[in-house]
Amino acid sequence: MMSRPRACAAADDVGTTSTEPGDATSPLEPPLTGTWVQTLLGHSEDLITLLDADGAVRYQSPNLERLLGFLPGELYGLPALDLVHPEDKPDVERLMDALLADPDRAVSAQFRVQHRDGAWRWVEATARNLLADGQVSGIFVNTRDVTERAAAARELRHQAFHDPLTGLPNRALFTDRLAQALRRAQRHGEHVAVLFIDLDHFKQINDTMGHETGDQVLVAVGQRLAACLPEGDTIARFGGEEFTVLLERTTSVAAVDLARQMLAAQRAPVALPRHDVTVSVSIGVAVSGPELENAEDLLRAADIAHYKAKADGRATVVLLEQPMYSQAMARLAMKFELQPAIEHEQLHLVYQPVIDLDDGRIVGMEALVRWHRPGAGVISPDDFLPLAEETGLIQAMGEWVLKEACRQARKWADMRPDATPLRMHVNVSERQLQRPDFVDQVRAALVESGLPAQLLTLEVREQALQARGDGIPSALRALRAMGVPIAVDDFGGRHSSFSALRHDAITLVNLDRATVQRLPTEATERAIVRSIAGLARTLDLDVVAEGIETGPQMQQARAAGCRFGQGFYFAPPLTAASVAELLAGTRTLDQIVDADDAVGDDA
Repeated sequence: MMSRPRACAAADDVGTTSTEPGDATSPLEPPLTGTWVQTLLGHSEDLITLLDADGAVRYQSPNLERLLGFLPGELYGLPALDLVHPEDKPDVERLMDALLADPDRAVSAQFRVQHRDGAWRWVEATARNLLADGQVSGIFVNTRDVTERAAAARELRHQAFHDPLTGLPNRALFTDRLAQALRRAQRHGEHVAVLFIDLDHFKQINDTMGHETGDQVLVAVGQRLAACLPEGDTIARFGGEEFTVLLERTTSVAAVDLARQMLAAQRAPVALPRHDVTVSVSIGVAVSGPELENAEDLLRAADIAHYKAKADGRATVVLLEQPMYSQAMARLAMKFELQPAIEHEQLHLVYQPVIDLDDGRIVGMEALVRWHRPGAGVISPDDFLPLAEETGLIQAMGEWVLKEACRQARKWADMRPDATPLRMHVNVSERQLQRPDFVDQVRAALVESGLPAQLLTLEVREQALQARGDGIPSALRALRAMGVPIAVDDFGGRHSSFSALRHDAITLVNLDRATVQRLPTEATERAIVRSIAGLARTLDLDVVAEGIETGPQMQQARAAGCRFGQGFYFAPPLTAASVAELLAGTRTLDQIVDADDAVGDDA
């Protein structure tokens, strides 16, 4: 559209005929229509059009028929805008107004025009205002058919913003639409909801039936979800087996109702060529508000709600409430800070004494990890250890605890070369035990510290003892063969099994603290603990009563046959410096506790 053919410079009499509009037999006569000019224009790939100031056609080159199916001169006198697609016409009109307002200005645009057969063709046109040019006195338009190029561009755009498997919008398009919807909602005081939808147990489908079947299931689920969606709202495949839904001008109640419809829509089996597959989905719902004003936060909130739906048993809907979001964000912030905490030595150990119930002697120390989080003080292990398990950081953390505890135990032993050394108790998670090199880690910690293996006791939860096929039983036996005692931790709860005590690696039984604390008031608990202690003696195992907080609890634990005790009744967790003073005899345990040098919990 931008260039002007030199042949047009001779068009001094263009548009001077007296023919009627639409008369195909009325071509222009003067030089522009000379044989050699018409031959050149006829071989051009572009359509040359001349319009008057009102936009009526005054001339079109011979290739009009090839491009749009009309005969040369057939559109003479008609408004060129009549051929423009209704959706594109306002934009083209604005360009024409701008062109007329600025002499000698050129404008370019892509839009659709109608072929004589009714089909719409995409064209690229450049127009220049030459009304003031005495030789032309018109608006010169150069038009090129770009239908194929436009189709290719549309296909590329579609591929860039749509999922190739389901044909649904993808993450990029969904996020963009969500951001736009939130801006509209804020302007009009409305609300936007996001549904985060995840297929339950989808990995099992892929693993057992193959990825082709998995793809077919994803397509079917996407279709069912889309069928529930009100017109004008958006569903996207967000990634993997995850879908997201954007609802505009909605409420929490309406969003949850729709989520339940989508849940119900998945109950019928998906009919596939070789299988009927039953699937369910878990759906998290979040609605925009003061705390959720941008796309990233709203998506994260819906994702958090979806994880809660998974945790609640799957195949359910959870609406995110503000307290849940605040807690989740605090947890997320803690998760991001945990790894740097390990790397930057923000963790430290405290030690809680293990007492011989017969004579009150301190026979061991349990190493307990603490986190001094900058700006938040000391974080409870109940808050950060589950995060460490979830993220896998428990392995690095556990290795550090093991080395530090062994080093400290050896240091205390060297302080009293003639006294019986304290045993160091260290908790070990199931994920640590699953590591192929865990036994080597323990061996290295012992060698580096010089601590004898019999002075390190590893405390393992009962579930780990019952594990099969993951290397844990063989790791425990290897540790026991090294001389490291193994304790079964938190034993005696509602789901404990006496069969755990038959494990050949076990040397110690730690009674569950809740069971110990019920001893003074519940005869049934006393009978259970007596049974556990009796079986332990038969199997040559010692019993530690954990969580003792009162004199009656201590007395009942001792009467039931527990040899050792641990808990606030004797001492809270102590700093390493306080333990050193205690062992050196410079202060008593009572003095240390009275001076508030101890750490405030026994978790």
